[in-house]
Amino acid sequence: MLICVVAVERWLHWPEKYHPLSVIKLLAKRLAEKVHKGAGQSRYQQHLAGTLALLILVAPLVIIFALLTSLSEFPLLFNALLFLVALQFQPIQQTNQKIYRALAQDRKILARQLLSAIVLRETRNLSPLGVGKACIESQLLRFAHQYCSVVLLYLIGGGALALAYRMGYECSQMWNTRNPYFRYFGRGAALSMTFIQWIPARLAALCFALAQNVGESVNAFRLNKWHHCTHLFLLHVQGAALGIELGGPAFYRGQKYRFDKVGGVRQARLEDMQRTKKAITRAQTVLISFAVIAIISTGLM
Repeated sequence: MLICVVAVERWLHWPEKYHPLSVIKLLAKRLAEKVHKGAGQSRYQQHLAGTLALLILVAPLVIIFALLTSLSEFPLLFNALLFLVALQFQPIQQTNQKIYRALAQDRKILARQLLSAIVLRETRNLSPLGVGKACIESQLLRFAHQYCSVVLLYLIGGGALALAYRMGYECSQMWNTRNPYFRYFGRGAALSMTFIQWIPARLAALCFALAQNVGESVNAFRLNKWHHCTHLFLLHVQGAALGIELGGPAFYRGQKYRFDKVGGVRQARLEDMQRTKKAITRAQTVLISFAVIAIISTGLM
């Protein structure tokens, strides 16, 4: 069933506007508009309001899905359907391919517009090199958070747990703390995601290292000083495997954030976008192979 869902998600063209997660994003946006008063609340009140909003949105739906799974005549099939909804990853890959083609055709404005739909950072002043690097970083981070985390949580707790995580992740993206308006309101969602993603991020780094370049990844992991920051940890290990420099300063809502430069030593090039896509595809194969081995081993015990 795991292999079937992964294959369906890869080849099924499910328009994003008709995807159930689009409803979750809309609900998160509307809920924030109702309960978040911005500067009119203290930091503690904003933090509390954001945490309660996350629980109000996610908890009831997860309980309903868990009950439906237990009452379903075909629980494995219902679990698989929830897993399929939670696993949505191909739209990111498709958008990245559109950005690659736009850059290859020297359509810089279109590339920036496409990139702005999948990243929070400001894109209007990015050079073609900056667009390509931001696109690569987005692919690598989303592979860890939207794919590896979902697969691992599905193996641990079934489709309901995987979907609960994905709903929380979408809330954390909608209420991103790098947006000054959500700096405190989104902190509860951000902290919960940081905690949940810690192990899946290491698994994603391992799968990517095995798929691309074990030696450089091991050196990067051994010398990695960013274990406390999942974002930079992933970019350092995966950038080292690709041999390209990632990270560096970025603008969010007019504010400049100075992130460390991590990964390899050379600047990213246009062809590295395709290299990243192929490496992620191989890393997905490694991850699913690990998952199948784990399932078989558990069944034999």
